[in-house]
Amino acid sequence: MEIDLAKYLAHRQKRLQYWRASFKPEGLPLEARSDISTKLSTYSLLLAKLSKPGTEAELLDSKLKLEQLEQTLASLFELKRSFIGRLAVSNPAETILLKPK
Repeated sequence: MEIDLAKYLAHRQKRLQYWRASFKPEGLPLEARSDISTKLSTYSLLLAKLSKPGTEAELLDSKLKLEQLEQTLASLFELKRSFIGRLAVSNPAETILLKPK
């Protein structure tokens, strides 16, 4: 792989921590909670797989899967942010916005 693997993985580890802190189960349907939890776990496993030595083909396959899953999770995150933002505008006194630490 022609990338700096340490920087590539570190950036994504931080993103995973932020997503885990942001995707709190409150306000999400049970099915969505399970789906997001599974996707975050898969993302974590792909990061771990990329950190271990492997063939060039295996690394490229893992990187491709990771980037596709990253796009999906980013879309879900933005949808959730948009939904909470609309709630805050329509009911500012009743909406609690939690920011991850």
